[in-house]
Amino acid sequence: MRVAIWGSCATRDAFEVREHSFESIDYFARSSWIAQASAPPAIRLDTSALSGFAQRMVLEDVDRLIVERLVDSNPDLVVIDFIDERMDLLDAGVGAWVTGSTYAGQTPTWAQLRASGVPALGRYHPFREPLFRAAVDQIAPRLLALPPQVPVMLNLAWYTPISCDEAVELPEGSAAKAVEANRQIARLATWVAQALGDRCVYFQATELTMRADPAHKWGLDMFHYETPLYDDLIDAMEATASGERHPLVAPCPHQFVPPAFIEQLAEQEQAKVREAQCQAVTAAVPAVTSPGLLPTSITSTVGGWIPNSIKPRVRDLYRSFSRTKNR
Repeated sequence: MRVAIWGSCATRDAFEVREHSFESIDYFARSSWIAQASAPPAIRLDTSALSGFAQRMVLEDVDRLIVERLVDSNPDLVVIDFIDERMDLLDAGVGAWVTGSTYAGQTPTWAQLRASGVPALGRYHPFREPLFRAAVDQIAPRLLALPPQVPVMLNLAWYTPISCDEAVELPEGSAAKAVEANRQIARLATWVAQALGDRCVYFQATELTMRADPAHKWGLDMFHYETPLYDDLIDAMEATASGERHPLVAPCPHQFVPPAFIEQLAEQEQAKVREAQCQAVTAAVPAVTSPGLLPTSITSTVGGWIPNSIKPRVRDLYRSFSRTKNR
C-alpha cells in the first residue's frame, strides 16, 4: 500500500515506532495551504547550503508542488494534519506567500525578506484564516481529482499540555496555549472536511494516549506524542487504506470540536492563576495603612485586578487610610 502525507512529524513519526504494511510513504511538509494556493514568488530562495531533505521542503513550498506531487504519487490513502500551519508566512511579492519553516529561515534570502519589511502573517493574524479558507476552495478540487476510492484522513493532531512523565512537565501556561491552537485546528479541519465531502474521514486519538513525551526524538512539545498514540495511528491508517473500519476513525462531523478535557485543564490552570492573584492582593492589603503608601500599589501587585470577594475590604481600608492621611 502507498500513503501520501501532507502534514508534519505528528503523522510521519508514527511510521518509526514499529513495522507497518506501507511500501511507500510520500511525505510533504513545512508548507502552508496558503502558500500552496498562492502564486510562486519571483524571488528565489538560495537553498544551496541546505541538506537534500531541507531543500526539497523549501522548493516544494516556493514552487507550489505539493498538491501535484501528492496526486501523482497514486496513494491508497492521503493523510493531512495541520501542525505546520503554526509557521509564519512572508509575502515574497504581491501575495506570493512563503512558509517560514526552519529550513526556509536558514536561507540568506529569508533574512533579506525579513529585513526588507515585507508583509508577514503570524499564526493568529486576522488575515490568516480567511486566506486559509480561500486556499481550501482552490486546493480541494485538485485533491478530489484522486480516484474516488482513495480516502482522505484528517489526523487531528491536537496540542496536549499533559506530559506522560510526571517528573517532566510542560511549561506553565501550556494548557491555555493548547486550547487556542486546538480551536484553530478545529476550524481549519472543518473547512477542509466540508470541501472534501464524504471521502474525508478523521482520526481521533483517545484521551489516555494524548500525552506529550519528554523522551521524544524531537524533544518535549505539545504535538510530540508518546508511542501508544502512534501505534493507534498506524493501525488506523492501515485499516483505512485497506477499506476496513477502525474504532478511532469516523466520518467527519459538520463542525469539529477540540477535546473537552484539555479545555477543562485550561480552566483549572486559570483558576489557579486567579487564586494566586487573590492571595497576592490579600497579602498586600494590610500595607495600605502604612503612611505614605498609595493604594494603587495594591492593584499594581496584580496588574490592576482585584477579586470581588475582597473589594469591600480594600475599599474600607482605603477610606481609613484617607481619613488618617487628611488629619
